[in-house]
Amino acid sequence: MPYFGKYDNGGDLVETAFLIEGLLSARQYFNRDTPAEREIRQNITDLWRGVEWDWYRKEPASEFLFWHWSPDFGWHISHPLVGWNET
Repeated sequence: MPYFGKYDNGGDLVETAFLIEGLLSARQYFNRDTPAEREIRQNITDLWRGVEWDWYRKEPASEFLFWHWSPDFGWHISHPLVGWNET
């Protein structure tokens, strides 16, 4: 359900990054050598590595990551984040 308007109904780079950050923290917590905790760590690793971070560049040559993508409206919001060359 779009929260910030009708164009905000899809992938969100910032929230994805927050989710992965939390999962990576949880992965550090589950550090025992048990089958269950090894599975948790592996599942988190698979999710983290499965995120297509570079896809949020919008175009391969883009110097920016873009915040929102929508399955219905594509890159309509086109909100760039910090560029690759900016630090």
